[in-house]
Amino acid sequence: MLYDLPIGLGPIDSIRFVKFLIKLTTKNNQIILDPFMGGGTTAVAARNLGRKFIGFEIVRDYYEKSIDRLNSDKKEIPSVKRRKEKTLFDILICR
Repeated sequence: MLYDLPIGLGPIDSIRFVKFLIKLTTKNNQIILDPFMGGGTTAVAARNLGRKFIGFEIVRDYYEKSIDRLNSDKKEIPSVKRRKEKTLFDILICR
């Protein structure tokens, strides 16, 4: 096998796979864009590897869970703040 990929090991190792892809395709301080953020796996992996991150999520539940996940990550990195003003989600979905 050319690369030691954690394929088929389930969601526990999905962060390992995302980290592998980020290391393969980016350098420190580059920006990772995830237009479908979901639970925030790519954001956590990017932050742990010293990359900057921009993510979008329109499902309120996923948005909340990804913010909680980023804030509960054990790295000594500033926490992510929840937005208090109206978001695009609020405008389009929660009128």
